[in-house]
Amino acid sequence: MNQAIRLPLPEAREQHGGLIGQILLAKQQIGMADLPRIAECQREHGLRFGEAAVRLGLLSEKDIRSALSAQFDFPVLADAGRVHRHVVCAYDPYSPQAEAVRGARTQLLLHWLDGQRKLVAVVPADGDTRHGELFAANLAVTLAQASLQVLVIDANLRRPTQHALLDVPAGPGLADCLAARSPFADAVRSVDGIDNLQLLQGGTEAPNPQELLSRPLFAELLQQAGTRYDAVIVVSTALDQPSDMHLVATRSRGAIVVATRNHTRLKPLLAAKARLQASGVQLIGVVLND
Repeated sequence: MNQAIRLPLPEAREQHGGLIGQILLAKQQIGMADLPRIAECQREHGLRFGEAAVRLGLLSEKDIRSALSAQFDFPVLADAGRVHRHVVCAYDPYSPQAEAVRGARTQLLLHWLDGQRKLVAVVPADGDTRHGELFAANLAVTLAQASLQVLVIDANLRRPTQHALLDVPAGPGLADCLAARSPFADAVRSVDGIDNLQLLQGGTEAPNPQELLSRPLFAELLQQAGTRYDAVIVVSTALDQPSDMHLVATRSRGAIVVATRNHTRLKPLLAAKARLQASGVQLIGVVLND
């Protein structure tokens, strides 16, 4: 079991175990009949409310972490959620994989998201874009957990996946906005269970993604998003789709490239870095995925 970061539990000497007890009662994870047993265990062993409930086998440590997330406004989904299981930051934010993404978030907050620069393009290095797409979704979740207002824009119009990863019903998205078939505000959807996180999905399949991304409306849409959100994660096509990728990265002004260990070749990666920088795009960093 991964060791969890300990957050301060209430002393839990109050009726119903304080706020955390009220949360667990409201979620029907414990009942009123359990309270005397928990209180007795607290007195006997000098435990906090949640610790006593776990000792009695009434709750798991994950149940307590979920209740703590509600208490401290830190959204964490239950195991039964429909967000893709590889979006680990939504389910287990203290796992080693999630901690690695949180480290990337810290660097992003320190060196890029300064209130003026809010757009970040996430660019998969390889034709198999899954690692980049998952990193983008996980990064967005961690930013939302830090109480930032976050928008994910799926600009991979050739193969949009963010709606499936974040369990948002398919509907109008970026392609529809760029084709003037849907207003931006109407196409944005909230991600259930994760406060502060919204998605502008790819939308209707279009035969001309490059032409759509070339339209001035794309730049206007990104500018509009930057005024409404603290962070905007723009998911791009891979480096092997250079035209689409450059349009997305250039409009975002900053990019994170997601490479794969023992798969991504160094020479094309360096060439792409040079092209991005020549276009005025700052390479914020390279994430090496196992």
